[in-house]
Amino acid sequence: EPERIVALGRVEPEVKVTPIGSEVNGVIRKIYVHAGDTVKRDQLLVEFEHNYEDAKLAQINAKVATQNAEIKNVQAQIATATVKANNLKTKYERLQKIFEQGAETKQNADNAKADYDQAASDVDRLQAVLNSAQSKLNEIAADARVAAVDVERRKVKAPANGVVLTMDLTEGSAATTE
Repeated sequence: EPERIVALGRVEPEVKVTPIGSEVNGVIRKIYVHAGDTVKRDQLLVEFEHNYEDAKLAQINAKVATQNAEIKNVQAQIATATVKANNLKTKYERLQKIFEQGAETKQNADNAKADYDQAASDVDRLQAVLNSAQSKLNEIAADARVAAVDVERRKVKAPANGVVLTMDLTEGSAATTE
């Protein structure tokens, strides 16, 4: 019995050959694999230049940081305004009791009430500013996610496990989606 049989023939893959391409045009920054290399699904094969996309993402991330600082600032203002409103409420309640006992003027009690109402209104206004700032942060965060996707689109990854049959690219050359 022979141990090995040598024959001429053709081996067909279980899954048909999958052409690999890019969603975007660009200049090739780095090639990570070559013809004959075995690759795993989602392994990075080719990377296009993405300096512009990186800069855009960094710019948006800076906006996120700025917006987070703005939110902290408004939260601090709310805390201060809340303390002030609580203090003015206590003052108003005291003056109202003293007025009801006849030892304070109506004008002073009314002024204390107006001061308290104004402070409470300031807290509500600052809360609306905070809600707006948080909405803007959500909007900027969505922009950051889009920018991150733009960076990822500049990277070609293996769609499945397999072997690279050909790689007719060179670093620094332009590649198109055609």
